[in-house]
Amino acid sequence: MPSQRESRRIVVTGCAGFIGSRATELFLDAGHRVVGIDGLIDDLYPNSYREQRLSRFESHPSFGFEQIDLATESIEATLHSAEVVVHFAAMAGLPKSWTNPELYVKNNVVATQRLVDAAVNCHVEFFVHASTSSVYGGSAVGDENMPFNPISPYGETKIEAEKIVAERLASNGIGYSILRYFSVFGPHQRPDMAYAKFCHSLLAGEVIRVTGDGSQRRSNTFIDDAARGAVLATDAHLNGEIFNISGSESISLLDAIDILADELGVTPRLEFVPDARGDQKVTAGDASKARKLLGWIPSLSVEDGLRRQAQAARSDALEIAE
Repeated sequence: MPSQRESRRIVVTGCAGFIGSRATELFLDAGHRVVGIDGLIDDLYPNSYREQRLSRFESHPSFGFEQIDLATESIEATLHSAEVVVHFAAMAGLPKSWTNPELYVKNNVVATQRLVDAAVNCHVEFFVHASTSSVYGGSAVGDENMPFNPISPYGETKIEAEKIVAERLASNGIGYSILRYFSVFGPHQRPDMAYAKFCHSLLAGEVIRVTGDGSQRRSNTFIDDAARGAVLATDAHLNGEIFNISGSESISLLDAIDILADELGVTPRLEFVPDARGDQKVTAGDASKARKLLGWIPSLSVEDGLRRQAQAARSDALEIAE
């Protein structure tokens, strides 16, 4: 089991993002002092979502926020007194990586390179890097020894980011761990992600556009479990280790829609459209290593997590209506 350590000074990049915001809350709850960095880049979805996430903890006495574009602006002053950097900031999503790959190179490769260089110059003690199952390619079934086989520019840039973290930090004696996340879902999911879109369509009485035949399967990871993986990796300080952070159940797209619709009391109307370019066909991440070395165990079944996401989506819709 990982050892617990005293309060640390932690910098969390992407602190207003889906996973980064929840991880920030957990770090604060654990008594750490957190400086959150976010560029508030609105290329994927409006910043109102990020502002809402920030509002949950921005008044916390142990939290400070800095708006910084990691790819272009100075970082070292922020990292000067940090003991740990937890790097969530990235340009996510598949479709836009095909139409604007330069945006992904900038935010996933250049930004990571500059952050890692600053961490080296500031003698940061430990670095936790958030990666993705997309590095494995269209079929991500297995443990961390699966070979790289990206099928999208997004996956390619995340591989480059991993290499930068591993090579640069190792050569300078700075410890690091890499977390490969599998299909994170739950309340306040990014609005460009599938389940969030499905909830919106179900609540609005709109047709759900299903890519392919809907048989694609995902080993979904609930948001609280995803964030807890970063906290456990920070506590453990296991240098050079890579961990799959993956829920233990796989579910098809159509089955997920049925659960969301049942929770919302709606009969879904579906329209099948061509496969999304670069979409993974099946993911079933083996997280045995994270269980053994970090003590990480998924806390919810996929069905319970989906029902919580649907409940949160309904509450958010009611608040907007009021």
